[in-house]
Amino acid sequence: MTLYSIILKCSIWPRKFALEYKNGNNLEDYEASIVLQLLIILAMVINFPLLYFYTQFSNEIRHSESKKTIRAKAHSKIDSYIAAFAYLLPILYALFNENYMVHFQFFVMIISLYIVIESETLLPYFSLYCNLIQILRFFTVVLTSFGFILGNLMDNSLVISFLIVILWPISAYFVILFTVKLQTQIDGMASKDMKDIKSKYELEKRLRHWMCLIDTNHKNEIIHIFEKFFIKNNSKRDKLQIIWIANYCLFKLKDESLAKVKLSKTKLISSWNLEANFQEYLCNKNANEISSNESLQFINYFQQLNLIKKRDSKLCAYLLEFWEEITSPKPDLKRLANRLKYIDKNISYLNSQYRQLIADFSDSQEGLTLFTSYAKDVIYDYVKSNFLEIKLKGFDNLNTTNTDLKKFNYLNDSHGILIISAEPDNYGRILFSNPRAAEIMKTSSIGNLEESNIMEFIHYYYWEGIKKEVQWLIHYGSNSEIDLGQSFFLGIPGKDLIEYTGKAIITSIDNNLVVILNFELKQVKYQTALLAETGEILCYSEHFSEFARESNENLIGWNIKDLFSEAEVQNPTPIFHIENKDIILVMSYTHICKLKVFYIMLISDNEEIQRRKNKYENEQRETINKNILNQSENNEKSYQNWETLDENNINSEAELVQPSSYEPSSETLEKSSSSKSSSAKSIIPSQKKIFRVLAASSRSINILHIFFILSILAVLSTNVVVLFYAFSYINFIKNMDFPMAIAQAESRLQIAAYNSQLLWELVFLNDTNWYQDLLIAWQGMPEYINDIRDIYMDIATNLPKWNYCSSKSILTDKRIVVWESDSMKKISLLEMLYKSAQFGYSIISKYNESEDFSSEVKFLKMTGYGYGYQYINSSLYEVMDCQKSLMLEFKSEMFILLILGIGVLGLCFFVMIPFCYSVIKIENDLWNNLRRKTFRNYSEMKQALLERLKSVHSQPEILFSNRIPNKTLFNFKNYWKYIWRIWVYFLIVIAFSVINITYLYEDCTNYLAYRPDILREIIQTKIYINTLAISASDLQDTVTGVPLNSFFTIHNYPYIATLFQNSISSLRASKLVLRNPKFSPILSSDFKKMYYEDDSQPYTHYLDYGTYVAEEEQIDYGYIIANLNVTNNAWRWWYYNMTLFRANYDKYVDIIDSYSQKVIEDQVSIIVTAFSIFVAISIVVYFLLYFVFFKNEKKYLQKINSMMNIMPV
Repeated sequence: MTLYSIILKCSIWPRKFALEYKNGNNLEDYEASIVLQLLIILAMVINFPLLYFYTQFSNEIRHSESKKTIRAKAHSKIDSYIAAFAYLLPILYALFNENYMVHFQFFVMIISLYIVIESETLLPYFSLYCNLIQILRFFTVVLTSFGFILGNLMDNSLVISFLIVILWPISAYFVILFTVKLQTQIDGMASKDMKDIKSKYELEKRLRHWMCLIDTNHKNEIIHIFEKFFIKNNSKRDKLQIIWIANYCLFKLKDESLAKVKLSKTKLISSWNLEANFQEYLCNKNANEISSNESLQFINYFQQLNLIKKRDSKLCAYLLEFWEEITSPKPDLKRLANRLKYIDKNISYLNSQYRQLIADFSDSQEGLTLFTSYAKDVIYDYVKSNFLEIKLKGFDNLNTTNTDLKKFNYLNDSHGILIISAEPDNYGRILFSNPRAAEIMKTSSIGNLEESNIMEFIHYYYWEGIKKEVQWLIHYGSNSEIDLGQSFFLGIPGKDLIEYTGKAIITSIDNNLVVILNFELKQVKYQTALLAETGEILCYSEHFSEFARESNENLIGWNIKDLFSEAEVQNPTPIFHIENKDIILVMSYTHICKLKVFYIMLISDNEEIQRRKNKYENEQRETINKNILNQSENNEKSYQNWETLDENNINSEAELVQPSSYEPSSETLEKSSSSKSSSAKSIIPSQKKIFRVLAASSRSINILHIFFILSILAVLSTNVVVLFYAFSYINFIKNMDFPMAIAQAESRLQIAAYNSQLLWELVFLNDTNWYQDLLIAWQGMPEYINDIRDIYMDIATNLPKWNYCSSKSILTDKRIVVWESDSMKKISLLEMLYKSAQFGYSIISKYNESEDFSSEVKFLKMTGYGYGYQYINSSLYEVMDCQKSLMLEFKSEMFILLILGIGVLGLCFFVMIPFCYSVIKIENDLWNNLRRKTFRNYSEMKQALLERLKSVHSQPEILFSNRIPNKTLFNFKNYWKYIWRIWVYFLIVIAFSVINITYLYEDCTNYLAYRPDILREIIQTKIYINTLAISASDLQDTVTGVPLNSFFTIHNYPYIATLFQNSISSLRASKLVLRNPKFSPILSSDFKKMYYEDDSQPYTHYLDYGTYVAEEEQIDYGYIIANLNVTNNAWRWWYYNMTLFRANYDKYVDIIDSYSQKVIEDQVSIIVTAFSIFVAISIVVYFLLYFVFFKNEKKYLQKINSMMNIMPV
């Protein structure tokens, strides 16, 4: 639609025909223009449904064999061409503009024709209807552009219009016929030898043909061609053609298994690991062989081996689902994309898992056998498959299970192993245990343990947490490893609380979910207990109740506040006096799975209590003194020098979140002394939540990027608009040369008026000797005036065209109205002069016949000279003032654009400041909270991270740089550094914007103001020169003392006095104008000589002498007029001077025209250069600031974001 609108708008026909119709010259062409516009509208109406149907069916590809329409995008090449064409079209329009519309339409036709030809070459990718719609769309564009070009060349739009109307249906018929024929030939291509295939495109067509038409007896040949095809075609697009191979196997060979194999035997796109920790394995073949001391290495081997088998089975299932969906009547594109993603990731996962299996268990015959098949059939790595086959021949024993079992080591008997059911209907049942597990858990036998439920040995809090972990794993794909903390507790009914250390994972055995618990006993010497968030006692050790003030046989369910007063519990150093003994209660936060609990210890050792008490009191005194002296300075140093704490201070910091052991330590004591509250309100947010919010920093940086990009776009768009306005006005002047046309026409009009006056003066002499000269002059005068009339008629005729051009620039209709009315007035004046010339010629004839013509002379003298000179002089200033007002409007509009561009920049900046402040402040507070309450120094955080990273990274130290997390992410001091950088950036951008737009503004406006002034002065100079030529000729005999002719009587005194006054004033003005330095570059040396340097020119001498007489001698007008005498020689000499002036007039005009053209070209080049330099500098500045300011910060935040996923919850 945009294409047709541009063609219609840019067409020269509507303007041309409208002008000709307006002037009554060519009514037929005007009617033809209406027909042509209706023709373009008809093309748009035809193209619109084609565009609609194409958007509906462009996602269809052919599926001949299944007789179904497959909605799957097979090729996007055409869409890329169309998108490029859409962007290129306005660029071409801007380049060619008004002067080269034929070239623009030619380029449109060529590009559209190329898209039509390219569509013909890509027929196999789309259905027949889709191909026809695409080709007809752009073929109508080709015909429309061709019609405009042909109409311009032949200058007969009516014939061309009807020719296109006839050509459209005929061309469409042949295009449809050719497309159908070509697609039929492609479908029926005969099979050729592989050697004849020279391109991937031809090979693909053969595959499509063989897939649908060749008999199934050629199975081996076709499969060989398929494999060759995938070896030769490795691009991303060609790999998607695997669906055609599966189509052949599924529909033609009716072999579903082969279809699955072929769909799975290709390596697609990128790698993607599924949940690596979700370990699936099948042990049903070896269930009877698993003993109580089975090796974890054995379990790991079968996990990997059975996982690979299961992945391969899932891969085939995904591929089948993908094919079933794509061949359905209404396939779901979203589901197709998801299935394709699963296929891609599973294949990449299998590649890595096979290699890992062989690397870990190189002697596994079953693993070698599977990997050999995979290398041969999936990735086509024949070198590796041959190597694996040779290695397999070295094994004689084919019983891979027994052979592999002999190669594993067994567990240490010091560890206990429990396999617990996680099925919904059998939660908690112990399926397997080894002897060490029974010993640790103090049960009589393994048999009794395996017949029990885990709920008999573990608190329900633990099992509820494990059930939640299982649900999260099933529904959300979370991590399969259960986080039990640094220690966990088995609370057996009637027994003491026992603390263990170990780990648990969720996995499956024989498709049943189980929890494998691997643990060992942990020796402690303090009395411990677990509390719920509300303070309820969940379980406790053997002698814990002895220290309670209200001893009870069973404290489970009691609240800790019932045993110890709330005030004492909230005390940083809670010391209780029980049975004449001091006891310290140490409470810390821990968790069971995802459930929050409190872990408390009771310390009764007197030395330990005293040490903690003294340490707490000393620290309190030191803290108070420091806060009194310089609290703000210490706070700032604590923010900036977090990592530089010495080892003594590190040892004196608060203990970690969870205790690593029950051994008394300074960290544990300080934790007790620094705890202010044990209530739920005082519990800090979880680390995961803090890091999640902290990771929002990367998003804030991205939003900052968006704001900066918007600022760059605002600057560029403002410059583009300013440049468009400048080019629009310059093109308006350059293309029409309207002021120059007015200037030339008016100058010639003045010459005609002066010559008319001259000829009548000659007539008034009544000298028969001048008859021949008068006859020659009057014979040329009507023709000269008629030529000037034609010029003004052309101006009036082209005013509507200029009016159309002005609608695309910044001009308005009111200015055109002024010029139009002014030109029509001048045409009326020319009519009068023309009649005057014709009348003069008749008078000459009468003079020849000695007739009286005094009455006609008086009439024609007044109409020919007096009215003409006065009107021309006033109308010239009217035209120039109109152009001056045009320039002033342009300056005001440019200034508004300048303010608008700076306003957009300021808006982007001030919108960004509060956003940055809010994000940075939130991040700063959260990070400080994390640092103060979780990790008190950099070393503790780094150590915790390193321990966590060791399981997922071989060298976790490389993830740390000097900046992570040595300082707070954003503190307020850093915030002002950021604001300073942002300010510098915006100041640079605004400075470049102001400089560029101001330069463009001043340069353009000064040029537009300068050019009319030059034209006005040049035209006025020509008026002065013409006036001086006449006045000096009349006054030359005054200085010689020759008596006046009888014509110069006292009755004509006012006229002679006016003429003399005009000569004096014109002389002064002409000297000033011609000697103006502005005209020095544009006036040639000959021109300067001619008008004010060469004294050999007679009239120059008379001008200078006349000025001397008038200014120096102070001669009275009456005296001069009384002594005027004009002879025949004087008038003949004046006529010679006027002839000389007219002979050099064209040269003068050529000089002015060449200068105007040079000024326009210079201004265009300067503006384009300035704009290009600014764009280049802006881009360089942006990228420099990006690399200096944003790049490092973004990397830093990305590292913080990555650590969020590996921190302890």
